Amino acid sequence: MPVDRPLQIDALHTNSFNPLLPKPPILSSQLAGWDRLHLIYHRQSPYSIPETVPAQHTINIYTTPVLAQVKIDGRWQQRSGMVGDIGIFPAQEVVSAAEFLQELGIVHLYLDPVSLSNVAFESIDPDRIELIQQLQVRDPLIQQLGLSLKQELETSATDSRLYAESVATMLAVHLLKRYSVRQPIIPVPTGGLSNYSLKTLCGLSWSRCKSFNITRSGRFRVLLFRMATIFRAFMGTADDVARWRSASQYTAVDGSSFSW
Repeated sequence: MPVDRPLQIDALHTNSFNPLLPKPPILSSQLAGWDRLHLIYHRQSPYSIPETVPAQHTINIYTTPVLAQVKIDGRWQQRSGMVGDIGIFPAQEVVSAAEFLQELGIVHLYLDPVSLSNVAFESIDPDRIELIQQLQVRDPLIQQLGLSLKQELETSATDSRLYAESVATMLAVHLLKRYSVRQPIIPVPTGGLSNYSLKTLCGLSWSRCKSFNITRSGRFRVLLFRMATIFRAFMGTADDVARWRSASQYTAVDGSSFSW
């Protein structure tokens, strides 16, 4: 008898989800211009999915309780979960078939594998990086990042690209530190980021903001506040925030000074 091949899933091609989802996604970043990270949010009545192989590193954030049958090593096993549970599925690895037994809400994050390799390049050989599949874990940081991305997409899709790019970097570092086969040592000096790293981050973000023409809007300042909040929670030092503000003094084109 012929063996069914896992279904290939690519977040860059939304039609690849058609065989999986009975109802179309409620929210998608497809038209928001995001490059390295993509988001899909959907709610479904009970349904089933076959084995799949994602083209991107995939993170599931469950927004409802979960009750499902999952096929593991050829045997069906019942699994249950809570709101906020996380699933992590590396790119190009088979994801088990599942049958969801009640209404389900999920935020899917799809991270470009190149983003992970670029972050790993600074600490270890990126060709030796391998994420460990996590069927069900609790990770408050990933949950916060995913839900903040969802809110950003809901409230301001047109200028959400800067925020998505920043979250993609934080997410890549976190995955490497917590869920890689070989734990890389991410070089962070004592006390937080170096002044050079802060300058680089500020300069990159400023150039992005100017390209999106949002530097004068109130929305811009709200966006920066939210970025700084997550940045501080991720890096864990108040000194970084103070030095970031000090390092990010710029002069606008019209000659007026500008501070984050």
